[in-house]
Amino acid sequence: MSVSLSARLHEASAAAEAAKSGKAVEATALRTAYSTTWARPDGKLQRRIHTSPVRANVGDEWKSIDPSLARVKNGWSPKATNVRMVFSPGAQAESRRASRDRVRRVSLLAPAAASANGNALVTLSTGGHDIVLTWPGAIPQPIIDGSRALYPEILPGADLVLTADDGGGSPSSWW
Repeated sequence: MSVSLSARLHEASAAAEAAKSGKAVEATALRTAYSTTWARPDGKLQRRIHTSPVRANVGDEWKSIDPSLARVKNGWSPKATNVRMVFSPGAQAESRRASRDRVRRVSLLAPAAASANGNALVTLSTGGHDIVLTWPGAIPQPIIDGSRALYPEILPGADLVLTADDGGGSPSSWW
């Protein structure tokens, strides 16, 4: 259920509505990614706290967690997660798949100077900071399936699958 942050119901208003209706009323101003608070008709508050986030603040409203990837201006991003991330859109117009006619070894632990020259594969934004994971070569256009982005032939004979979830993105598998 999405609730606009501008239409928040504060504790006092929720308590008055609960007393009048005889039913619990959510105090949406107290809503967080992890908790929901209701004003009860008896004047007490009741809070349900979850061990992991059940909603994300997207734009100006709370939405249920939805890691499904959607096209955005600079790549692919989950629809509703607490950690903002953007997966690379890959090569534009022409397909720039890896060549199978030679073997190439690539270190994923490249020195900082080398990674500064790479292509952004994933950008995570949290706490006002961006973390960028780069790839040293061409990044193919991904095949999107729900919360997964499959980058075919990112290396000769190897596909890379990145999966978005509420805590960030992760490489799922190499094929």
